[in-house]
Amino acid sequence: MSSVRQIGIRVYIAGMTLAGAGCLAFALAHWRSTDVARFILYMAVAVLASSFKISIPGVEGTMSMSFLLTLLCILELGLP
Repeated sequence: MSSVRQIGIRVYIAGMTLAGAGCLAFALAHWRSTDVARFILYMAVAVLASSFKISIPGVEGTMSMSFLLTLLCILELGLP
């Protein structure tokens, strides 16, 4: 692999990391929760469920249970 391409890859990864860190910092600065106990409970269940995989009939591959719990949490708690 050429050195120019390696530098480009490193710049891209660094840019994405900085953008992600900026989004995380912004989100944490403006975070609020009306029901902290429910948030902590859902977080604990999602961490435990992240190791489980389910298979969907007619679809090759698996899906993580934490995906379903994340959707449920957004529905129950709201996006913030």
